[in-house]
Amino acid sequence: MLDLTEWREFIVHIAVAAAAGALIGLEREWREKSAGLRTLTLVSTGSAIFVLAAAASSPNEGVRMMAGIATGIGFLGAGAIIQSRGTVFGLTTAATVWMASALGVTAALGEYVLVAVGTALTLIILTVLSLIDFGAVRRETRTYELTFDPATQVSTVISPAYLEDAGLEATFWRMDVSDTGDVALWITRGTEEAHETAIERLAAAEEIVGYSTELR
Repeated sequence: MLDLTEWREFIVHIAVAAAAGALIGLEREWREKSAGLRTLTLVSTGSAIFVLAAAASSPNEGVRMMAGIATGIGFLGAGAIIQSRGTVFGLTTAATVWMASALGVTAALGEYVLVAVGTALTLIILTVLSLIDFGAVRRETRTYELTFDPATQVSTVISPAYLEDAGLEATFWRMDVSDTGDVALWITRGTEEAHETAIERLAAAEEIVGYSTELR
């Protein structure tokens, strides 16, 4: 058990952990993310309390508790990750939860300089790097379904020219034959600009009577 003379230091550890989580939480709250001020403050504070309580009973228990926290936070972060239509959302939120926990553990160890540096770096990463536009280089995987006029030759139906000329990597998937027109399905990968160019070319092609595209 903690002696009465140690309570002041105990409270300082908790306060530093809470402050670190709150600062990061304010940034997340401002961006209207699912894990905001209350969540990250609780994560950092709770992590610090777990470590302090375990260390108070036995020095070795503090090390074990840190390992347990790392595992538990992994499950909490996984709950913030969503996969929809081939796109993953929430990875940054999950990483932020993990970072808040790490700062809480560090505060419990009394490494306040490391807490300050970690908090500052986290805020810089979340704010400054979010200003960079990766749209020109980010590559998306999409499927394209192209419906051709019945009079179109098969060699034209299975040709990747409509997609590759737009700058996409195109892989032929399958072709469905019908009286109303042959349908070719493609799996493509490329930048957002390349996909936009491909859609413009498909809309202008006379032999293509219909098309659709979706993220994988």
